[in-house]
Amino acid sequence: MGVSALLGAIGHGFLFTLSTSFRILAWNFLAVAIFFGEMAAFDHLGKSTKWIVYTLMGKVILVIGLSWVYRSFTISIINAGIGFLGIVLGIYAYTYSKSRDKSKWIIAGALSIIFPALVFWLDVNAIPKYLNANDLGHYLTIIPLYFIYRGARFPNVLNDR
Repeated sequence: MGVSALLGAIGHGFLFTLSTSFRILAWNFLAVAIFFGEMAAFDHLGKSTKWIVYTLMGKVILVIGLSWVYRSFTISIINAGIGFLGIVLGIYAYTYSKSRDKSKWIIAGALSIIFPALVFWLDVNAIPKYLNANDLGHYLTIIPLYFIYRGARFPNVLNDR
């Protein structure tokens, strides 16, 4: 996920000098990052079967292929919605309801990813010339990434500080 965010930041920083292929490559890193998040969720659940692995691998290959064919970020948005809000959020909400573990941090990350997505979708511009929706959305993405990091880094710590 970090590599995807870094490539996205470079892509937006040099938006007019880099090719569309560079942006699609960053979107592909996002697809792979979502795949790893989905795999981690199924592993956390203890239900990572070969069928699930192959299905998710097929999904990531399909997303990467479609992004190169259609050259549209919409494909990445749909994949993120299915991956984060459907799979990851669903699994971690289920495990949290059963065990009250550190899944709440990952749940918060999956839910809060909605806010940067809304900034992109609604084209919110704080200072249009200097801080457009893409920039603002990427800055806001730091918050959900921190929550996910917190939940993944300290999964067995019971005392929150």
